[in-house]
Amino acid sequence: MNSVVCRWVRFGLLLCLALCVGTVYAEVDPLHRFLEGLHNLRADFRQTEYDDHHNVVRESQGTLHLQRPGCFRWEYKTPYLQLIISDGQQVWFYDPDLEQVTVKPYGRALANSPALLLSSDEPLDHHFEVTDAGTRAGLQWVAVQPKTTNAGFVKAEVGFSETELRAMTLVDSFGQTTNLQFSNPQRNLSLPEDLFHFHPPPGVDVMGKGQ
Repeated sequence: MNSVVCRWVRFGLLLCLALCVGTVYAEVDPLHRFLEGLHNLRADFRQTEYDDHHNVVRESQGTLHLQRPGCFRWEYKTPYLQLIISDGQQVWFYDPDLEQVTVKPYGRALANSPALLLSSDEPLDHHFEVTDAGTRAGLQWVAVQPKTTNAGFVKAEVGFSETELRAMTLVDSFGQTTNLQFSNPQRNLSLPEDLFHFHPPPGVDVMGKGQ
């Protein structure tokens, strides 16, 4: 799996995590308020990655669109253009500079991640412990910890301001941390359907197999 795919699997499951945990834990107020009536979301994001010594190793910015369940569009604008799209059946990872696309079935691309629970009827508490993580930096936080050792991450936290998703933090099994800060969130827009479909440009190498 190339570095673009590995990076997105970590980042994408953060957002997916926030969208699925409230389906069972309605008593966790920030999640309940955020999820109530949510069909889609558009937001800008700033992403910072740290190594196991908490040194910054990468920073990026972009825009995301999400359509429940299972559809994503992550568009990285700086420092490099990258595009990741899921239509709920397959996931496309497009790097214009490399002129390369990697496609994977949705389940395989996000295996052992909370993202699969977006389209699953299985209760969340079979897989995760969800607890109130208190208030800090003006946000209300919810902590999520997997019950198994093959989830791809050790722990995650999701931060809310009132009903708005504002921040996420994920720590993986290598001690690396990914932080996401969200701004300009907009809920339940009229999104064009083609946002979540990808057609490889002519001349681009396509690797992998879809659904």
